[in-house]
Amino acid sequence: MKKLLFIINSLGGGGAEKVLVDLLKMLDKTKYEIDLISTVGGVHEKELPKEVNYIKLTKKGGFWCKLLQKIPSGLFRWLFVKKKYDVEIAYLEGLPTKIVAKGKNTKKIAFIHCDVSVKPVLQRKYKTKEACIKEYKKFDSVCFVSKMAKEGFEKTFAKLENAKIVHNVVNTEETKTKASEKNDFEYQTTGLKIISVGRLSSEKGYERLIKICAELEKKYDFELCILGDGCEREKLEALIGELNIKSVRLLGFQKNPYSFMKKADLYVCPSFYEGYSTTVTECMILGIPVLTTDCAGMDEILHNGKYGIIVANEENELKKGLEFILNNPSMILSIKEKIKTYSFGKSLDEYYCLFDADNK
Repeated sequence: MKKLLFIINSLGGGGAEKVLVDLLKMLDKTKYEIDLISTVGGVHEKELPKEVNYIKLTKKGGFWCKLLQKIPSGLFRWLFVKKKYDVEIAYLEGLPTKIVAKGKNTKKIAFIHCDVSVKPVLQRKYKTKEACIKEYKKFDSVCFVSKMAKEGFEKTFAKLENAKIVHNVVNTEETKTKASEKNDFEYQTTGLKIISVGRLSSEKGYERLIKICAELEKKYDFELCILGDGCEREKLEALIGELNIKSVRLLGFQKNPYSFMKKADLYVCPSFYEGYSTTVTECMILGIPVLTTDCAGMDEILHNGKYGIIVANEENELKKGLEFILNNPSMILSIKEKIKTYSFGKSLDEYYCLFDADNK
């Protein structure tokens, strides 16, 4: 059996964290012995398969978490990477990448989950562009989760000979099973039922979506329910109260968002940037039409707008898109019919090829 090591910053409520857990569930455990190191735990750790050897370095944020982020990557390896692995995978940018880059006599893989030309995560991690490029050249493969993420890196830094696009896996059967579970949630409208799922942080664009709803609810009957939690929750709650908005509800983090999603007519993604949206992909599984801003991965998931509506990444364009659907409810049925023909491809096979190719 090949020995795999995954390293990630946390198993909190983010999309990359969830995708990693889904990948670990789906990988063939007769082929691989899998270890996972996470500096911090989180809501997704309970979903880890029992076959994965999970090493959590600290229970929550605070002093120890900050210390782990600051110690030299070589020292981190000496302290915590105790075994010899056939393949080491840095599943997020930053600390995981720096740790795996130090590995010797092992296949090294790095993942980049965002468009760094829009979200400057790498610019904050490296003092110079040259330092960033030098580090990523140490890897056998640098995997971008979308075409736009790869192009964003090339525009900001440089082209990498070891770069490839590897899309996020989709756990189709589990998504459908969880969607069929019953819950007591009901929309409070007879109009359009809208849902959005994501971390309540600035890059997700919920402030602008709520402001749009404040304007449109004066003319249309609809309700938007937002699932998720994060640092902007209090700010968004205050905005809803200040504008006296009746059409928006914040429902917090939900362990099973799919049983909520299946009751919606439309999913809206108002993000300023994404990597490759897990939730939008899951909407395709559940047959839910999507309205999204133009950010990384959306053209690939929605096949350039064939299976959903993509608008320019501007508040006014998002408003126009939502108003168009409110004025043309038949669009919902039309998109639903198209989604029935959606194909998910063979993304898990991409991972087997990635891990099983001969080591250097």
